[in-house]
Amino acid sequence: MSAQLTLARLTFLILLVVMTFTVIYTCATDGSPFRTALLTPWMKATLIDFYTNVLVLLCWMWYKETSYLAKCFWTSLFVCLGSIGTCLYVLVQLLQLRQGQPLSRILVREGGLDINSAEFHSSGSGITESKRPLIASSE
Repeated sequence: MSAQLTLARLTFLILLVVMTFTVIYTCATDGSPFRTALLTPWMKATLIDFYTNVLVLLCWMWYKETSYLAKCFWTSLFVCLGSIGTCLYVLVQLLQLRQGQPLSRILVREGGLDINSAEFHSSGSGITESKRPLIASSE
């Protein structure tokens, strides 16, 4: 197994454990987060920021997952658990990688675009797609 994959898996496992511990510890020592005293203008802004990020992550996850059951399950974890759900999702994706697959493979859906065969090259103004079709025609 590549050191890069092992490091990525370990990183997301540590993030998952730290966030889970932080939430449990905070709830145990400070009580419920659902108190009106906590709803300051900054908290409202933080919640808007958080759920905007959740929406971005949901767009990626809904593209990647093919099963509506999986989409609903992960949506509930992202919305209700925040970074705990997100770290768990990324960790599961990393654990599903097979030997030799690049880390970037977790970004695309299984059976979708083959990112290894897509030819992207750098131009003076940024990344451009090659003229070769990315998906072979069925003819």
